Amino acid sequence: MSNAITDGGIYHNGRTYAEHCAWLDSLVGDEYRIVYTPIGHLYSLATISHLKYMLLNFKMTAHERMQTLEVIALCIHGLITDEAVAAIEPCCETGRKMFQELNSLPIEKRTQAFGDGDIFRLLARLNPSLLAALRLCQFNQTVPEQPRTRAVEARQFDTADHPTEACHMSIIQSENKAHSATALLSEMTRQSDVAKAKATFVAGGPQAAYDAATRASDIAHYQRLQASAIANGVQSACFQEALWTLGAGPLWPATVRFTLYRF
Repeated sequence: MSNAITDGGIYHNGRTYAEHCAWLDSLVGDEYRIVYTPIGHLYSLATISHLKYMLLNFKMTAHERMQTLEVIALCIHGLITDEAVAAIEPCCETGRKMFQELNSLPIEKRTQAFGDGDIFRLLARLNPSLLAALRLCQFNQTVPEQPRTRAVEARQFDTADHPTEACHMSIIQSENKAHSATALLSEMTRQSDVAKAKATFVAGGPQAAYDAATRASDIAHYQRLQASAIANGVQSACFQEALWTLGAGPLWPATVRFTLYRF
């Protein structure tokens, strides 16, 4: 496990472990939703606004319009609801240009752009309907409207009795006990792998090696989650989307990519 959890060193995004936990506990409303929404779902919501712009402003054949509508329909899964998709308005011209630039980047760069929610926040300022849509998504937990307070100890990372209290872990919540157990173990493995990569980087290792190692650990994590979901009869589409976003397979099917990149 990362020594930063106990030694007061930098844990994530320039924050110590205690500071990171305090920051997570301070999140409320829309900021909570952005941080706790998987990257792939944020990308999907933003993509829908772009696709709706295309439907209104680009000349398409009937087949291309059908493809575009099919892409929008594919986005309805996991926490994204029909109501959320319906609430999204077309992006503005500035938003379209941002999306065009974004789609010109390698897939791993697009992943990084949505990783901290920064690009989504910018797009939402231009198109507030994205936040309205996010509020219509189905979250497994109640979205807090007031900052939370709790005592967090480093040892909670290693205990199976209080998994949801380990605030630095992305716990997958599921009523399926077998899938929940696999998700917890997988996340602990991912955190351990990332900690090892970070230790190497801090010791003087190259940035590229660190980035590759963390990406590989994320891909392995979502592959484990997808396999567990399929084996236990749980929704697995969100994990496939996460893998697409990480570049482990195409972001969209071939017919969808044609629609996205033609305009």
